[in-house]
Amino acid sequence: MMWVFECVYFLGNDAHTVFCFTIQKVFWIVINKKSMVYIITEKHVYSVLSMQHSIDAVEKAAVNFVKSKRKVPKRILLRPQENQGSFLISGAHIESCPTLVKIASSYPDNKKLGLPTVGSIVLLFDPKTGSPIAIISANRLTAIKTGAVSALSFKYLARRDSKTIGIIGSGVEAWSHLEAALCTLNLKKCLVFSLNLKRAKTFCEKVEQTFKLESDVAQTVTELVKEADIVVTATTSQKPVFNGNDLREGTHVCAIGSFTPDASELDVTTIKKASAIYVDNWEATKVGDLRIPLERKIISKNSIIHIGEVITAKKQGRIDDKQITVFKSVGGAPYDVAVANLVFVNALEKNQYTLIDLNG
Repeated sequence: MMWVFECVYFLGNDAHTVFCFTIQKVFWIVINKKSMVYIITEKHVYSVLSMQHSIDAVEKAAVNFVKSKRKVPKRILLRPQENQGSFLISGAHIESCPTLVKIASSYPDNKKLGLPTVGSIVLLFDPKTGSPIAIISANRLTAIKTGAVSALSFKYLARRDSKTIGIIGSGVEAWSHLEAALCTLNLKKCLVFSLNLKRAKTFCEKVEQTFKLESDVAQTVTELVKEADIVVTATTSQKPVFNGNDLREGTHVCAIGSFTPDASELDVTTIKKASAIYVDNWEATKVGDLRIPLERKIISKNSIIHIGEVITAKKQGRIDDKQITVFKSVGGAPYDVAVANLVFVNALEKNQYTLIDLNG
């Protein structure tokens, strides 16, 4: 039972009953039919995963990560030379929970082929035997997880009276960030800017139909930045997507698109204007948005704050309504573990899975 209780400690006591049920069921499969694996598809994930529950899970993960000072293996960046795509490979073994390995790909040119630009898969293993337990299609999982982590910044760093969110980008992550923001703030309007005007219009129409929220396409990125209380950058751009001089006092900036050393959605001006800079993972300091100003000595590592330190009141969040705050998110295995376990538990409880025999 140690595995159960240690896992529950990481996820929170409210998961105790269902997690006991889940792990016992998994052990039955592993012990009696070692080659049986749970397959959880995108359809399954959609049916069992909610944004609010994911926000709760990643908040607990951030708090426990800071309190326990867990060390997580560094991510591996793989770039096939023959194209512009890249892969991020990450893993985590937290307490005695199922060991997680995640593979995520980013192929910006897929837009031209009518294919998704990002894709990911999560693998769960029995930490005692190394046997695979589950294979989870993780596109929706990743989008929800990323939005949920950013929701922590909306909750702790944005102004409480924020009414307008401006999203640069119109893809899956743009949508999940609007979902996340609506779970944490009383927003009245959504502005969207995208290089693909048709997609931006479709996005706004969907927002109004789904959330009954006023939504408009910004004609320029400058228009969006000057009007928004919260600016979210959810793009595959390698270069800054707006001019930091256009930011108003009190704006909260949430940058989630870039994840490589040479990519940056934020310009140096934005970093200079920020009263405080926050991250969800210290790996963010190696991404262009922060690597560049760090190397130029515009900021120092000591001035960067982990969001978990704000949640636990070890460090300050927003102090006043005039501050410009910047949150750089790159995700991380502790958050993937939290949301993947949430999916896994719910999928087994609701019978949303397929069992396959890997030796069959």
